Amino acid sequence: MKFLLENGELQERLRLINTPEGIVAVAYQFGYHFTAADLINHFAETLLQADDAQTVILFDSFGWDFAFMPGVIKHVHAPIPTNL
Repeated sequence: MKFLLENGELQERLRLINTPEGIVAVAYQFGYHFTAADLINHFAETLLQADDAQTVILFDSFGWDFAFMPGVIKHVHAPIPTNL
């Protein structure tokens, strides 16, 4: 996602976008081609590869609320980690 940091106009256009599909559509207009799943997988990999402090910063920067996590897990039928 380095291209995002280098393109102020793209950053401005993405400011109000709040879905992966919206990001993909805007990025496509700037010549970048990837899927919503590619974007999400990249973010997930970034979280997994970061050190603990950076992982928390990245997670918090999206304003996610842990109160929603059980619903998300249930919705995607993901196994609940037992070591938390």
